[in-house]
Amino acid sequence: MDNEFFVDSRDYIYQPFNHEGFSGQLLLATPIREGLTPLLIKQEQPCSACCEFVYSRLAQEMQIPVPQAFLIKKSGRKESWPFKTPYVVGITYLEGLHPFTTEDLQNSINMAFEYVCHYALAVMFEQIDAVQIATTPDGNLVGFDFTDCFRLSALTEAILKKQDTLLIHFLKMLLNAFKQDDFSSSARLGAEVVANHLGVPQIPAVYPFYLEPMKRFCRIGNEQIKEILEALDEVYPVAISVYFEEYLAELKLKISRYLETI
Repeated sequence: MDNEFFVDSRDYIYQPFNHEGFSGQLLLATPIREGLTPLLIKQEQPCSACCEFVYSRLAQEMQIPVPQAFLIKKSGRKESWPFKTPYVVGITYLEGLHPFTTEDLQNSINMAFEYVCHYALAVMFEQIDAVQIATTPDGNLVGFDFTDCFRLSALTEAILKKQDTLLIHFLKMLLNAFKQDDFSSSARLGAEVVANHLGVPQIPAVYPFYLEPMKRFCRIGNEQIKEILEALDEVYPVAISVYFEEYLAELKLKISRYLETI
C-alpha cells in the first residue's frame, strides 16, 4: 500500500492538545525527524479515522482545501502503541488559521467559492456536526473536523469486533437507510442555507459554485476511490471499505439524479 496514505507512529512524540474547532480529545504529534509536518491525532472514536481520512482524500481529489489526513498503523508486532484504539488518524496541523467575515466572502470570489464548496461537501457526505471553516495565512478557506460523517457516528469498537455478525448487519442498515433518503431535499436545503449566509436573494444564484463539488465528485474515477478505500483495509475490517464503496457509488447516482432536476 502506498505510503502516501500512512505515517509511522514512531516518527512522532505526542502530547495532549486543545483546539477550539475540533471535536473530541486531541494529541499533537511533533515529528522527531526532518521532512515531516506536525499532526493532530484523533484516537478515541472508531469512526474518526475512517471518516476523516476518506473525507479529506476525496476533498483533495476535488481540489477543495482541507488538511491532509493519514492513517496510522503499527510498523511491527513489537512496536508499542501509544493510542487508546487501533483506529487512529493524523491530520496535518495548519498553523495560523483565523476567522473570516461575510465581508471577506463578498470581496473575494475565490473565498466565496470555497465557502460554498465546504457546505456542499457537508451535504454530500452527511456531516451532522457544525461545518468548521477557517482562513489560512495564504487566504484560502479550509474545512476541518469530519468525524461525524457518512452516517458512521454510531460506529463503536464493540461493533467492529463483531466482524461477521453485528458489524455487517449495522452497515447494511445504514446503507439501506441512505438509499431510501431523498438527497435532493437535503441538497436544496443546503443551497438555501448557503444563499442566506451570502445574502443572495435567489437560490439559483449560488448553483454555479454549489454544484461544482458534486460534479467534481462524480468525475473521480473508480480506481482513485479504490486506492483510498484499500488503505482502510490496513486498519479496519474489510466491511468498512465495502461500506464506503457502496455508499459512494450510491451517492454518485443520487447526485446525478439531483443534477438532472436543476
